[in-house]
Amino acid sequence: MGHPGRGKCQKRKRDLNVPLQVVDCTPLQLWAWWNDMGLIEQGIIFKYLGFLTRIMQVEPKRDVIEALLSFWDPTNNIFRFSNFEMTPTLEEIAGFTGFGVRLHHQRLIAPRGISINKFFQHLNICKVREKSLDKGWISLQFLYDRYGREDGFKKFGRTLNNKGSFETWKEHRRFAFMVAFLGTMVFPRRGENINILLTGVVNILIEKKNYTIIPVILADIYRALTVCQKGKRFFEGCNMLLQLWIVEHLYRPPTVARFIQDRSDYITSHAKRVEKYRCPEGVPLPEGLAQKNWDGCLVMGIGTMVKERHTGETHPEYSNWLEQQPRLQELRANLELARAALTQQQAEFEEERAKATQRETLLRGQVDLATIRGSQVAELAIRGWNQTCNSLQSKLHRLADRTAQMGLDYQEINYEQFLAEVPEFAEYLMTSVQDVHQSVGGHVTSPSP
Repeated sequence: MGHPGRGKCQKRKRDLNVPLQVVDCTPLQLWAWWNDMGLIEQGIIFKYLGFLTRIMQVEPKRDVIEALLSFWDPTNNIFRFSNFEMTPTLEEIAGFTGFGVRLHHQRLIAPRGISINKFFQHLNICKVREKSLDKGWISLQFLYDRYGREDGFKKFGRTLNNKGSFETWKEHRRFAFMVAFLGTMVFPRRGENINILLTGVVNILIEKKNYTIIPVILADIYRALTVCQKGKRFFEGCNMLLQLWIVEHLYRPPTVARFIQDRSDYITSHAKRVEKYRCPEGVPLPEGLAQKNWDGCLVMGIGTMVKERHTGETHPEYSNWLEQQPRLQELRANLELARAALTQQQAEFEEERAKATQRETLLRGQVDLATIRGSQVAELAIRGWNQTCNSLQSKLHRLADRTAQMGLDYQEINYEQFLAEVPEFAEYLMTSVQDVHQSVGGHVTSPSP
């Protein structure tokens, strides 16, 4: 992250006798501040910074960063070795932090100029006189005294805009810690001085959604490599993330692009993955080991690239060099074989699907035919039942008529006289038979005389 309001300075020659300085440990104030907040406040900070705070647990290795400077190509932002090139990508840096899943759908936080009044407003501090603010920075101690110490609420209560509320002070405390952490560990400056622009960055992270600082982190690493190669002796980039990246690539094939698939803590698990690798102290970077892993590396998938690939992501000279590499030609041949195998598998799948469709059509026809036949059988059964019931109804009617007549003849009662006097007998018997018939689904017809 650049210096606000600073003009151009004369280009300095690189003095190899002066050792490169990097962030070689986590400041004690920052550690104490982090531990005093507890799990709840740490969890709230995780929402905005992810696993980035885990770099406080990384053991920095200055020799690794200094060795990398010899291979840095500032024109193309790549590490150029004998016959291959590497560079950290947005996906890899985002993967370490746990924010790689929706990286290309987020908006970039671009640091902008910020006034001293705005700086105090973001930190909820009453305006005080600090000479360093005129130069664009504030000390870690200044923030720690007011928000890091447990007695900061009581000691500086009158100079803090927290309305006398301890809970409000704790909320402002988390904001101040994020500024202090980014200013000392991610965008460091010599002497643990913190760029005041970071208050604007943190404000956007908290107040707005769908923003990311990953591109700024990577750009600051690129810039730090370039200016240190030209002679500056303090690395103003996140040397811990750069160290994790290069060691991953030295010890094992660079497959860390897979980090975009989840939100795992790859910073803490880094030590486990490379536990058998011992980074050499004071010796040149083991280029041969990097070459070996490069030869066996996996090519990143389409989902790990930027959307506008057709516009070109590399320098034309790099594209020409890459086209001539035997490894690339071998990969293209393997790709053609894979495409042929895929085409054959697709053809076999289509054939099987056609057969399955044919079997399904035949089965549906059989089901429809069985349904029609079932309907016909049911209709015939009902028709036969209706005929049987109608026949029974007629026979019952005649039987009742004959029985009544025989009874009357036996008692020497005139039949015509009986019908005239008790007409309800035949009607009652007929109604009963019809009710039985209709209850079984039959149709009533007039009885035969």
